Amino acid sequence: MLLIIELLFFVAGLWAIISGKIPSGLFKFLFGKGEYELPSNKARLFGLLLLSPLPASFLVSFLLAALLGSKGVGYAVIFDYIYIFAVMIFSIIIARKTRHPEKQEIDSFQSVATPSEQKTSSYGVRLLIIFGIVILSCVTITGGGALLMAIISSITVGTRWTGNFWEDIFPFILMIAITGIGLFGIFKFTQILRKKA
Repeated sequence: MLLIIELLFFVAGLWAIISGKIPSGLFKFLFGKGEYELPSNKARLFGLLLLSPLPASFLVSFLLAALLGSKGVGYAVIFDYIYIFAVMIFSIIIARKTRHPEKQEIDSFQSVATPSEQKTSSYGVRLLIIFGIVILSCVTITGGGALLMAIISSITVGTRWTGNFWEDIFPFILMIAITGIGLFGIFKFTQILRKKA
């Protein structure tokens, strides 16, 4: 069941990232009837949120299985449930904030957004950016902590080199890359958040 939700979110997020528009049919199916309107940059950020559960669950499952072995599978399932439910809650909140009831063709005048409506949409984007910072912080702390513990254990206990790149060196490269990308993402999201304030 979770895989189906993750795949639906992945398709919707990929569509939003590539086109800069929200797929209206899929959003009506996922979040209810109405018109969903977001500017292209906000639609891409929302698409990134929707796209994230499937790759995140694969990445965390891979890392936990590599680091903890068979014990890591249980933790990966727990992470998958928590993460997908958090994304579902945030996406429902944001979708409800951006949803407009089905339009009626009574008047032809353009409606002007009130300051409270602009504040609400700005709040949804800020909430999404803060959520991204929190997720990236968790990933960065996990990757950095694993790298630090691996280095400390290598220095104190020593290492046994098997001569296999994928077992000896690749985990270190992967942990360094995850930590670096996480720090870069936190830095960029913080800059965007400061511009929105």
